[in-house]
Amino acid sequence: MGSDKIRLILWGGFGCFGFLVFLLLLKFLSRLEEGRANDVEKAENPRKMRNPRSLVSERSAAVVPTVLRDFSVGVLEKATDNFSGLSLIKIGRSGEFFAGVMEGQEKVVVKRMKMNAEEEEEEGEWRKQVQREVEVHGSQGSDRYVVPLLGLCSQNMMVYKFLQNGDLATALRRGRGVVDDPLACLSLPWITRLKIAYETARALCHLHYDCYPPVVHKDIKSSSILLTEEFEVRLGSLSHIQVAENEALLSNDIFCFGKVLLDLISGLDVSGSQDPYAEAWAKKALPYIDSGYTDSLLALIDPSLVVEEDFTREILGVAALARACLDPNSVKVLTMRDVCQVLHNP
Repeated sequence: MGSDKIRLILWGGFGCFGFLVFLLLLKFLSRLEEGRANDVEKAENPRKMRNPRSLVSERSAAVVPTVLRDFSVGVLEKATDNFSGLSLIKIGRSGEFFAGVMEGQEKVVVKRMKMNAEEEEEEGEWRKQVQREVEVHGSQGSDRYVVPLLGLCSQNMMVYKFLQNGDLATALRRGRGVVDDPLACLSLPWITRLKIAYETARALCHLHYDCYPPVVHKDIKSSSILLTEEFEVRLGSLSHIQVAENEALLSNDIFCFGKVLLDLISGLDVSGSQDPYAEAWAKKALPYIDSGYTDSLLALIDPSLVVEEDFTREILGVAALARACLDPNSVKVLTMRDVCQVLHNP
């Protein structure tokens, strides 16, 4: 290749590089000017309502679903009957959850977040929670694994799609006739419970391996596992998720998932840690799993569950998996991929 040709290629490369630098400089100046304008606006009117989408970080904004809607306070008050007690579904770690009906009979769930006392801290926490959730919702394939996020409200509220069968904890209580519900006493069959276990494990695999960066849920329990009309799993309670900086952090989800497996076997709320009877059940059942006393363990399963002989081996296999997830030594080497593989053929 001649020297003139080499020189031409080099100058062409430098020209392209210079053009890119010029574009970046223009972008920087544009953002600087935009930032100054925003500062002036905030100084003139610090109490002005903010667009909820402006609360997310630049990185989060890149993955905000294009259909994410901005809800006004008035619209949500009307949908939830002014956040009445009759609309209250539950009070969780991150806030209060209300059932709502929008115009057009669209059913939603509104989460009104708990905030700190200081206004500056409140806004900061709200921003962090929004960022964490939006980044998960924006990851590829998330619609198959997490409760769909419909939109935001600038007054510390998030709006989700209503899922027909509620959470797993409520579904299990229905089977025992504990819930005042027309569907009470309709126990989940074992095949449905096994499906829920597998899909929950797959959803956690999505957080651990498909999201970038990987995240740990930190709040896996039956009440954070939502069920569609076809009993497909969608994870909720995403406000406390955390970036998994190392593999050790992922083991927290595996440990908590072990308790969810015990919920599915017992019909109780072992994972919720608020039911003394459920805790006593676990203390009694775990030694039976360790010792291999299968008859004693099978005598402890959910009495509302009709167990066919063909399913006995699967129940014992899931019980053994739950024990492995709860074992301090095993949980250090287990991954959610391992758990998925076992549940695929328990």
